[in-house]
Amino acid sequence: MFVPQAWPILEPTPFIPNWHLDAICDHLQAVTDGYIHALLINIPPRHMKSLAVSVFWPVWEWINHPESRWLYASYAHSLAIRDSVKCRRLIDSDWYQRNWGDRFMLTTDQNTKARFDNDRTGCRIATSVGGTATGEGGDRVVVDDPHNVTHRDSDRKRIATLEWWDQTMTTRLNDPAKGAKVIVMQRVHERDLSGHVLSQGGYVHLCLPAEFEPTRRCIIQLDNFSFEDERTEPGALLWPERVGPAQIADFKLRLGPRGYAGQFQQRPAPASGSRFERSWFRYYRKTRNRYELLDHASARVIEIDKCNRFAVMDPAGTEPEQNKRPCYTVIQVWDVTPDAPYEMLLVHQYRKQVQTPEAAEAAAKIVKEFEPNFIGVEKDGLGLGIVQTLKQQGLTVKPIKARGSKEARSETAEIRMHAGQVWFPEKAPYLFDLEHELLHFPLGEFSDQVDALSHAAIYVNKTCGPPGTPPSKTAENENSAMPITQS
Repeated sequence: MFVPQAWPILEPTPFIPNWHLDAICDHLQAVTDGYIHALLINIPPRHMKSLAVSVFWPVWEWINHPESRWLYASYAHSLAIRDSVKCRRLIDSDWYQRNWGDRFMLTTDQNTKARFDNDRTGCRIATSVGGTATGEGGDRVVVDDPHNVTHRDSDRKRIATLEWWDQTMTTRLNDPAKGAKVIVMQRVHERDLSGHVLSQGGYVHLCLPAEFEPTRRCIIQLDNFSFEDERTEPGALLWPERVGPAQIADFKLRLGPRGYAGQFQQRPAPASGSRFERSWFRYYRKTRNRYELLDHASARVIEIDKCNRFAVMDPAGTEPEQNKRPCYTVIQVWDVTPDAPYEMLLVHQYRKQVQTPEAAEAAAKIVKEFEPNFIGVEKDGLGLGIVQTLKQQGLTVKPIKARGSKEARSETAEIRMHAGQVWFPEKAPYLFDLEHELLHFPLGEFSDQVDALSHAAIYVNKTCGPPGTPPSKTAENENSAMPITQS
């Protein structure tokens, strides 16, 4: 009964009870009772994980164990502070003081947002991943969201988090035999902190996907504790009264298949195992002045002269080397429909293993033939010379600075293809190679076509907005650099 009564003190919306909240609280109580010493909770966003683990639990435990010491961390210091402030606010509330104010008092000499102590030697300390915890310890060492989802494809940042956990946080237990480590997070990568500790073993794993998958039912059996996911129907939602079908559909659209699979299904890769899926491919047929979208649901026609046309170029990264197959130079011409959701239609693709002079000549020829508003050229490697050559010919060129890994850049294209907003020309001679590369990415030999598609999709997102959002009101400067960044 603690959580429902504490809820209105911190939250303006009505409390909605659900069995998964009971499951989380039961596992946390098992930690308090000494039955669990290492707990991993994987649960989707917006399902009350932070309030339960980082706010309600320590305040509840202090009722009978005010001497307990807590060390909390999150990927962002601001998030750790947010939950620390909520804890202190709950302790100071009239409700809490009226019921348990005689158990302990917060000290006045150590009572800040990042750390507060009580007069029974208990304390709660908030830090961040990579932050200093040297000299501090706890009976409960907890990390809530150790990874920033926007950094999931950064090996450097992800590995730094794993090293921080292994070398800093896991050594902070005051009594390793009696203390407990708790990780609560959504999956973001195959080798995130969840994958890391699961490979090490020793953790009780409470895994609750947003949509029930019978083959992955969470069942836990311990000597003094047991749990089984209550759902039986495939696809049954975890908290339908709060995160219902409409909200789930919106999350799927916004996050794309990879993001949704990790954050909501606790699978850091889609069940199909591929970045681009066969079922996402859409095709169109071109008449003299119209595009006919070959959608099974409904036949749609787009006027060609109403579309916005641009081109992108992914030059081969380096000149060919002896005994090595050279990379391809890829040029794609795209039309974007005039109204939301701003669908992308591939008009033409050039793909050839060429050196710099021939690549620049091909780009100039395509610009003159298809008349795009501009051509964006990735300027890394040999691209800078091509940019300069095209500008000297008086063509409108926007240099592309490719940031992040190819996998990170491809995510926007994945989301748009999954949403059915990328169309390829029916029976185009280059279609087989393009589809083969997409379906085998990132394990295939080449990724030049994927990179060009990624540049195009990110540009459309930057200028028109993600799928389902209104267009940007800010017109892009025609002479500025093409904003190819993964946000």
